[in-house]
Amino acid sequence: MVRRTARTTPASILDDRRWDALVEVSEQGEIFHTSSWLALLTEAFGLGVVRLGIEEDGILIAGLPILTRGLGPIRFAGSPLYNVATPQMGPLLTPGVTIGTVLAAFEDFQIQNGIALAEMIMGQPGDDQALARAGYSIEESRTFLLDLEGRSRDDLWAGFATRCRTAIRKAERTGVEVALVASDLFWPEFRSMVEQVFARQGRTPPIPERFHRALGDRYGPEQLWTVLATHRGQAVAAGLFLVHRGRLYYLDGASDPAQKHLCANNLVQWWAIKRALAQGIELYDLVGAGLPGVAQFKASFGGRLVIRPFARKTNSRLALAGLGLARAALPTLRWARFQFSLPNRKRIVKR
Repeated sequence: MVRRTARTTPASILDDRRWDALVEVSEQGEIFHTSSWLALLTEAFGLGVVRLGIEEDGILIAGLPILTRGLGPIRFAGSPLYNVATPQMGPLLTPGVTIGTVLAAFEDFQIQNGIALAEMIMGQPGDDQALARAGYSIEESRTFLLDLEGRSRDDLWAGFATRCRTAIRKAERTGVEVALVASDLFWPEFRSMVEQVFARQGRTPPIPERFHRALGDRYGPEQLWTVLATHRGQAVAAGLFLVHRGRLYYLDGASDPAQKHLCANNLVQWWAIKRALAQGIELYDLVGAGLPGVAQFKASFGGRLVIRPFARKTNSRLALAGLGLARAALPTLRWARFQFSLPNRKRIVKR
């Protein structure tokens, strides 16, 4: 039954306690919806955050976390915005409430705040028809989910691709060791590997170091796993994992490009899966499979492919033109930023 008397509340009404209670009762609620995560994004990226609530007779029945930023005269709003280390958000619903109710409230927000471009990536397969009716174009956002509930190590191992099992055995045979380490020991090694990976592409990392530091300050070791793989005392790979409501999320990872032959990344994943299994975690979200190489690696762990909607709506021609220009200029801007980040301002001639 569609609710007809729902009204949008001012965002200021939604304090942390009330907002997080909605996250807990909503089937869609994930760590990326929580007030703690939203505060992290404000701290690390300087984003505006609005917790849009929808009430019926004084009861909070739905919500939408909205991130905002500006680029000159253009204002963006997203749940989440692109490239802010947050793979998915989208509406929070309670039983009987449809996504159309939230989209209508989001439309009012866009009009009232002069939003030129709106984006949304849902954590679950969404109602594409409702999004299309509201004027959104839809692309695919892919990930792999590995079901852990009721499964054994042997069962999971048998589901891995042959190449994956071979890589794990190789890493173990060559003496790669994996352990959970304190964040103050983890971040320097992790950041060094991340910078090496992007340097090979002529880029600086898109996620700033302050995000990773703030992440470590905000979440303890039970919820944030900072996992390091070493070989003969040298860090060769690392993984960042988050735990929330019976789910494990693979937030980020990196490896030493010169040591890829050790296959340490595969062993890091197997270590995390075994730990999750031992803790009774029910589902592992490998978070994102947009690039072919990344998708192939994540698929090798036997998860099921899940396609979520990435919805975008442009409310002005200026926003559409700006989006096209930004996409065209992004490779050059990344190269320039990388050049100016080099020690002693040594330049590399791009050929």
